This record gives sequence, C-alpha cells and structure tokens, in this order.
Amino acid sequence: MPQYCFKCDCGKRKEINRPMSDSSIPLACDCGKRMSRDLRAEHGRVRNIPGTYPFDSYALGVDPENIPEMVAFDKAHNVQTHYNEDGEPRLTSRKHRREYCRAHGFHDRNGGYSDP
Repeated sequence: MPQYCFKCDCGKRKEINRPMSDSSIPLACDCGKRMSRDLRAEHGRVRNIPGTYPFDSYALGVDPENIPEMVAFDKAHNVQTHYNEDGEPRLTSRKHRREYCRAHGFHDRNGGYSDP
C-alpha cells in the first residue's frame, strides 16, 4: 500500500498507509480539524527537498504505554528520539530516520536513495 502524508493547520503531521482508492478520503486531526495531503513531504523524501523534516512517523509508531521502554532502547543505541503522545517517533533528518530504522530492525523498501 502507498504511504500518504497529511498535515494540519495546528502543526501536526501524520503519515499513513492506505490503498490508492482511499487516497482522497480526508483524515481528521486530534484537534478536530481536517488534515490535508502534504504532497511536498510525500515526494520530498525521494528527491530530498528541504523542509520535509521533522515529521512524526505513524508507520514506525509504538503503543503509548511502551514509550519509556523505547526511549531507553533508543538511548542505549545512541539514537535520541522524541515520541509524541500517540507513540509516533519524531524523525528530524534523513540520517536520524536511517539510524532509527537500523536500530529497530526496520527496512523501508520505498525509502528512496540512501535510506534504509
């Protein structure tokens, strides 16, 4: 399934995997507003356009109860990562994303050039 990025006027960002047939269905933000597709973020990861980072990764998220355990794991692996209240890690750069994925054993086959 393709990955789509959404943004809200409140500043929150989300990425979510959806079937292509659902790509135009709006996503609701926690603040109650409607989120819009962030095409720059979706295409920027492949082309490395500045301005796509930081973002909170829905796909790499953890259960909110496991956040303290994940923070300790990240610290032990020298990948300092902040998690939001939903358990989504805030990735600050391509390098941070690559290191985070390697530490946790993730591989993104759609990550673009030089990504994990």
